[in-house]
Amino acid sequence: MPIWWLGNGFVWLGGASWRGVRDRHDRSSYQLSGLFVLLNGVIAWGLFTLAAVGMGVVPDFGTAAPYTAVWGLFIAAFDRAIASKPADPNGKARGAFSYVVRGLCACLIGFIIAEAGALAIFHDDVERTMRDTISQQVTDSRVLVVGTDGNPNGRMAELKGLKADRAKLDTDVAAAQAEADRTRRLAACERDPRGCQELVQSGEITGAGGDGDKTAVRDSEHAAAEAKLTEAKTALAAQSTNLDDRIAELDGKLTADLDTAQAAAKASDGVPARWRAMLDFTTRDTTAMFMHWLIVIFCVLLDLIPLLLKIWRGRTGYDMTVMASRERREREITYTAQRHRESLDRVLARERIDQSLDVDLARLRAESSTKIEAERQRLWVEAEFERLGTEPPSIDMPSQRGNPPVSAQDRPADPPPIPDDWTDEDRELIGHLFDERFRAVEPLEGADRGAFGRMLMGRDLQTNERVVIKAVRDADGDNRLVRRSPLRRMWQREVDAARRLDNANIGQIITSGVESGYLWTVSPLYSPGSLVHWITKTAERGGDGYTLQHSIDHIRQLTRALVYAHSENVTHGDIKPTNAVLDGPTLVLVDWGFARLLNQTEDTGAVGGTPMYTAPEVLLRASHDPELADLYSVGATWYFLLTGRPPYQHLDQGSGAKEIAKQIQDGASCTRLDELLPDLPEAVVQLVHNLISVFPNRRVEFDGDDHPAKWLERAISRIATVVTTTDQGSMPVGPGALGARRHTKTTTHTIIESSASALLDPEDTVRLPKPTEHHEVPRTALLDDTIPSFLPAVRVEDNTNN
Repeated sequence: MPIWWLGNGFVWLGGASWRGVRDRHDRSSYQLSGLFVLLNGVIAWGLFTLAAVGMGVVPDFGTAAPYTAVWGLFIAAFDRAIASKPADPNGKARGAFSYVVRGLCACLIGFIIAEAGALAIFHDDVERTMRDTISQQVTDSRVLVVGTDGNPNGRMAELKGLKADRAKLDTDVAAAQAEADRTRRLAACERDPRGCQELVQSGEITGAGGDGDKTAVRDSEHAAAEAKLTEAKTALAAQSTNLDDRIAELDGKLTADLDTAQAAAKASDGVPARWRAMLDFTTRDTTAMFMHWLIVIFCVLLDLIPLLLKIWRGRTGYDMTVMASRERREREITYTAQRHRESLDRVLARERIDQSLDVDLARLRAESSTKIEAERQRLWVEAEFERLGTEPPSIDMPSQRGNPPVSAQDRPADPPPIPDDWTDEDRELIGHLFDERFRAVEPLEGADRGAFGRMLMGRDLQTNERVVIKAVRDADGDNRLVRRSPLRRMWQREVDAARRLDNANIGQIITSGVESGYLWTVSPLYSPGSLVHWITKTAERGGDGYTLQHSIDHIRQLTRALVYAHSENVTHGDIKPTNAVLDGPTLVLVDWGFARLLNQTEDTGAVGGTPMYTAPEVLLRASHDPELADLYSVGATWYFLLTGRPPYQHLDQGSGAKEIAKQIQDGASCTRLDELLPDLPEAVVQLVHNLISVFPNRRVEFDGDDHPAKWLERAISRIATVVTTTDQGSMPVGPGALGARRHTKTTTHTIIESSASALLDPEDTVRLPKPTEHHEVPRTALLDDTIPSFLPAVRVEDNTNN
């Protein structure tokens, strides 16, 4: 086995894939190329290590080896690269030029390796040559700065003159001092010859003593000597300072110039200087020159061998395999580009058709509206003429005008529109068959558009029952690390929670899987479905609408779901109104993508939620109790059910979840429920505001041995009893209770301007509600005598004065 791996390694170093070489001779040639590639790398590594240590770049081989190994790897990679390009029969000219370029590069690399080896081999001779060169450069630099002894330059000559003048001043003072001392002794001995026998014997004094003429002469000589001494000292004091300063200045400049020149000469000891010294040495020594050329030729040929072997073996089976694979990839790219271009063309054509259809639909809508209104007005005018011709108008019994409005049940049921944020891939989900059993029919009406995944209404082909299909785009489906992605973990947590929890108030999952780039789950279709959608429809229908008793019942069922989940050590993590659906009168809590197990130590990354409904300590990733965090979400959901809006709605929702949570924890105000709904029971107000407190320990008052949700269930039951006994359950809450009803804007259109208008009072005009949203006209409208459901019935304001 080691020999097999070694052979495959040499094949790879030789420039081929060890799996792709089948022929025995080709395999041997690639292995030989790989051997020389490895040899080149090792030789380059060793020679550069020797050169680095020899030049003093590093202190020892152990320090140099890791750095020079990088150079060895580069040489090996380069040699493999020049031998790995497959032979292309369709590009002979380009191939020849490529071989020439690669050969020149190999020669250059071999020459560099050879020079490094020569520097290491001739290290001692190079050092000696460099020392001689540096010494000669220092000498030449001194001559340039100060000149020679016989021919100094200007500054050196000036310095020597100044030093001579300074020395003459000192010499004059010394000579005058010596003369003054001599004449002083002669005068003293002439006056008193005792102790001066040597002077008497030499004849310098008479030896007579006393104050004779000879003594007077000696005194005058002494006075003259003292005068000269004084004159010399005066000259020294007057000129010495200037001379010393000038001498010091010139001497400093010359010394600095000498130091600079010597430093420049000694600084030339890097790699270029050593290489020049080696060339000087090998040029002067014939034996060294021969060895130098031998090293260069050896290293260049060694680097050329992989390329020469490549040229020698020509086009191999491996080359043909590589070229075929390359051509196949090119064809695939061309085919993919063509498919993409065709897809874009189809999209463009579809958009053009859609635009044309939109124009046609708008025209048909306008024409149908005009024709229908014109026909109604014509019939009304004819009836008015007939009535006026048969009987006078009666104030007590006004005539019936117009046609009755189309009832809701007579209107055609249009399928829910596809959400605007769906991509083309999402739209292709409609009609897709999951697990060969569940057919996606249409987008799920009332589904939360910000939900985790795409919600579709589907049908079980085995039971013919309607189901809900949630499909999550799995962009990392081909990634081996997909199980670590947050998207996959959220999907898996929802599936695991459904398997773990079995309760009437908790959404169930029929099956799940991964298919067509989507993670999908299938759940029962609950009717009437979305709680928020049901509340909105209830408010639009009028009457009592959504009441306090409804909200208490729904929150109590939501709490029961949490009591069961928490008892199974599972928390939801993202409770909000859109995650609650109705199955008849039963509330079901769905979307367990942020669920987590209590007391788990592993960080699952399940921190998340909706800013207005998730506890701030969760969004800030602080240490928190997940059960109390769920109760915060229950309180925020109850706040929405009572008011139709979340708490802290005034905060800027575009600032990010963490910023919103920080503002809430910093004391942002929340409008109290009794300010919005003054008749709301105080117990409800107090409980809701306790639940949405930023302090988790203030949300509930419970025994530490029990679950907080259990205490909340009991508190809600007590409130429900009080509300029932006081007949406050029928109190309207929700959007309708705050006066948030939508008002239909009207606009006045005068339809008929003819002689019949004289029969109408100026105030008898037809008022049509102005449409507030876009409607699609069925293509069969006006062709099968059907009236589009969005067209309102005519309402005529009767003039009682008629």
